[in-house]
Parts: sequence; C-alpha cells; structure tokens
Amino acid sequence: MGRPIGTPDKTVPADDPDTSDGDLGSLGHVTLPGRTPGGELGAPYDTMQPPDAAVALRSLPRRWRTALRLDDEDLATRQPDAGTWSALEHAAHVRGALERAARQLRSVRGGGQPELMGAGRAEEPWQGHDPAEGLAAVLYGLTAAAEAAAAEVEAAPGSAWVRTGTLDGHTVDLLWLARHAVSEGVEHLTAAESALAAARAAANRSRGA
Repeated sequence: MGRPIGTPDKTVPADDPDTSDGDLGSLGHVTLPGRTPGGELGAPYDTMQPPDAAVALRSLPRRWRTALRLDDEDLATRQPDAGTWSALEHAAHVRGALERAARQLRSVRGGGQPELMGAGRAEEPWQGHDPAEGLAAVLYGLTAAAEAAAAEVEAAPGSAWVRTGTLDGHTVDLLWLARHAVSEGVEHLTAAESALAAARAAANRSRGA
C-alpha cells in the first residue's frame, strides 16, 4: 500500500517504554461492536478513574506498535474473511475513535450540555481518512490522537467530571467518554491481533500448499 503525499514516513513518535497500562486487568478475548452511549462498559472500564484512563490512553500507541510491526504491513492489510476488518482497519478505526474522543472530551469539559458528534450508525474504519494510507501513517495518527485524548482527560478539573453531553440521544458524562475511549483502543487491539494471527496462518498454509 502506498503512502499518500504529506503523510509521515515509517518513523512514528516514541512514547515512554516504562509507562504502565493503567488499571486494565485481564481482558481475554472480546467481541465488538460497541455499547449504548452512557451504558455499562464492563470490567475493567466501569471502575477506571481519570488518572488511570490518562495512563491507559498514553499506553495505547506502544501496545499497538508492539502488536503491528511495520514489517508485517502486508499481513496487516489482509481481512480474515469477507466482512471482517483487517488489523490495519482496526487500527484506523481506533485512530478515528480517539480523535473523536478528544473532541468530545473538550466539548463536554467546556460545559453547557453539548450535542456530540457520534461515529454514525454505519461505522467504517477510515472515518474520513484516506484508505490508501499505510500502517506507519495510521500508527502515527493513532499516537497523536491518543496523546490528545489523554491531555483532555488531564486538563479536566475535578468539578468537570459530572458535566454531561448528549451523544446519539443519550446523556453521557466526561468519565464515560474517557473510559469508552480506552475500551475502544484495547478491544480493537485484541481484534486486530486476532485478524493478524488469522492472516499469518493463512499465509503459512499457502506457502505449505
């Protein structure tokens, strides 16, 4: 897959290798799609506090880069089967979800019960970005979006965490938005790892045929 003009090369921003993942616990295999805005997210997200959410968001780029190495790009673009996202598509979705989360957090932090822009009913991985982008560009964008979302979490004073907005007709508070952003990054990572493993297994079978 080619790299569009103006997108970064295969150098992605580094984050602190000693940063912990926050209070994520053991997630095991998870299934998507997402949940009703404002509803339960499940363990460990429903008990996650703002400092843990910020740490977890900042850990996402490292975790994604560990799972999706740049030399695996060809495998990362392969869908396990028709209608199932590739690992790259999951990464692109998370980039968009974190970009959207940063905007939503900033809006709700400002007060006034804002109407938030959701992902739309028919979610797709690229969310306005160029589907021709390669893995390096997607991971670069995911890193920047995770940092922006974490910064919004850290910028919220204690009094702001009860502030709410409206998302797809549901009332959501600032803490739910932060927790949901973490859950998107972690659960799609699990799905991306499964997609990559399936692509690698298929490639191995093809070579052995």
